[in-house]
Amino acid sequence: MQVTAEELRYYYASLSDSALSAMVRDELTEVGQLCYDEEVLRRGLPQVERPPAVDKAEVSHSESAAVSAWLRAYVARFRQRYPRRVVMQRVIVSVVLTAAAVVWGVWRHREDTLNRLWTQVSGVQGSDQALTAVREIATYGGERSTSMLLAIAYGHPGPLLTRDAQVEAVKALSGRRDPQVSIAIAGLLRPQEILPIREAAAEYLEDGPCPEECIGRVLHYLERVWYGELNIENHTRYPASLADFGDRQRARDADLQKSVYVKLLQGLRRRGTATLQVMVDVYGLNTRAPSTFALAILPGIRPHGACQVLLESRSQMGEPDEFFDGPRKELAAAMQALKCQ
Repeated sequence: MQVTAEELRYYYASLSDSALSAMVRDELTEVGQLCYDEEVLRRGLPQVERPPAVDKAEVSHSESAAVSAWLRAYVARFRQRYPRRVVMQRVIVSVVLTAAAVVWGVWRHREDTLNRLWTQVSGVQGSDQALTAVREIATYGGERSTSMLLAIAYGHPGPLLTRDAQVEAVKALSGRRDPQVSIAIAGLLRPQEILPIREAAAEYLEDGPCPEECIGRVLHYLERVWYGELNIENHTRYPASLADFGDRQRARDADLQKSVYVKLLQGLRRRGTATLQVMVDVYGLNTRAPSTFALAILPGIRPHGACQVLLESRSQMGEPDEFFDGPRKELAAAMQALKCQ
C-alpha cells in the first residue's frame, strides 16, 4: 500500500517540533523529503545538516594509520632517549638480577630444608624419622650435606641421636668419593665405635679413595687390635641364664670383626705402594728398629718393593751385639713369607 503525499503532510503536521527535527531526512523517500521540507519551512524550524556517510573500511584504515604513526613516533622517541647500548645494558642487568634472585631463592629453600632435616635427625621424633631424614640429606650434594652426614656419623647432633642413624650416615657417604671424606671415615675405625659403624667404614674404604693419611688411620686401628686392645663388643658380659645366647652373639661378632679386618687389609693391598710408604715413614720398616706390627701384617699386604725395604732393615741391624737387639725373628719371618732373597 502506497502512502500519498497528502497523508504524509498530515502525519508530519501531527508531530511535535522535536520529533520532526529528530527525523533523518536522507532516510525518507523523495515524496517524503518534499513533504518534510514543506512542514519544516511552515514551522520555521532550522534545517539540520547531516554529516555525509563515511565508509567503515575507510575509518578502519584511517585509525590503523594513526596507530602506526603513533607507534613509529613512540619508538623514535624511545630510541632517542635510550640508545641501543643503554637498552642492552639494562636488559643484561635485569637478567642478572633475576637470575641472582632465583639462585638465592633456591639456596635459601635448600638451607631451610637441611636445617629442618638436621632437627629431625637430632630430635625426639624416633628412629624411623631420623633414618628418613638422613637418607633425604644424602640426596643433596655439596659440602654442607657432606659435613652434616659426617657429623651424624660421629654422633655430634646430640645424645638423642640413634646408632642406626649413625650407621646410615656412613652408608650414605659411600657415593661421595672424596679423599677428605675417606680420611674422616677412617677416623671412625676405633675400638670404642660399635661394630656396625666400623663395618660400614670398612666397606667404604675397601674400594673408595684413601690417601696416606687415611691409610695411617687404618693401620693405627689394626695396630691397636693387634696389640690386644678389645673392641667395645668384646667388653659385653652375659649372665649365666643367657650363656648360650652370649656364646652365639660372641661368635657372630667374631665373624663380623674378621670380615672388617679382611676388608681393611684388602683396601691396603689395593694401595700397596702408598701403604708401604706409610709403613716406612711411620713404622720404620727400612730402619734397624722396624715395628713388629708392620712386620706381621706386611706379608698379608705384599706391596711391591717390600723385600727391598726389609733387606735395608736387615742390613742396618747388622749382627747381634750386646748393645742393640732389634726384632730379628719377626724380620726373618716376614722375609721368609715374602720369599725375599
